Amino acid sequence: MKYGLLIATAACLSSCIYSDLGRTIGSIGTKVPRIVPSGTTETQNIYSGQLYRKDGKYYVELPLVWVPERRKGYECMPIYNTTGDQFNDTCTYNRPYTVEELQQYPIEKIYFEATPFPARTMWRNNFITHWKKADERGARGIVTAKLQPIEGFNTKGAEHLGLYGIDGAPHHIGHLDKRRADYYPLLLPLQIVATAADIPLSIVLMPISTPILCAAMEADCEAAFPYHDHSRPEFSPPFPLYPTEESQKTQ
Repeated sequence: MKYGLLIATAACLSSCIYSDLGRTIGSIGTKVPRIVPSGTTETQNIYSGQLYRKDGKYYVELPLVWVPERRKGYECMPIYNTTGDQFNDTCTYNRPYTVEELQQYPIEKIYFEATPFPARTMWRNNFITHWKKADERGARGIVTAKLQPIEGFNTKGAEHLGLYGIDGAPHHIGHLDKRRADYYPLLLPLQIVATAADIPLSIVLMPISTPILCAAMEADCEAAFPYHDHSRPEFSPPFPLYPTEESQKTQ
């Protein structure tokens, strides 16, 4: 999903491009996990999952897929970072997968225990919000919680509460390692060389990239506009939020 023109221009003015050859070679034959959105709005993807209650605890079931890692040899580095990782920001030139693309891959179920945040978040006041009536997407409420990965959860004997919007769903799969092809070790020497080459290449690219990008944006060059990848963690979890009307009545 791309920024609007104003946001993209601002990102360009406060960012530069660096060489990413090392990680691009490392992405060959590599698959990464993604939570499948249940829909999308004009500004963000929407995430929802099945909610269960068992022995007084709440559990969330989310749809997970493994997709080829996308890297194109260069990357965006915003000055004002939003993820805590200067080299893995949400502002990126690597195109995120669309909802339709993710839905084409085999879906696995992944489970989390939902627990309240230590203090109230600035996004939602409730741990779990139950609605009297499902919304137009079929969600019975919203879960705003810490999602702790849980192995071996069995829905047998659990109370199925239905479909719920899950705030911050794509940000809770950092515990999953990438899946690499069997030939990945053969790429390591080349990756090491490319990573070393990234340093001098970035030194050249970074100071000249901003004026070039600004000129390209003025010319409305599509390649100059970065994407915003909400599947990457941000400083302020649990963004992105499940959209709802302020007038939505709760139980």
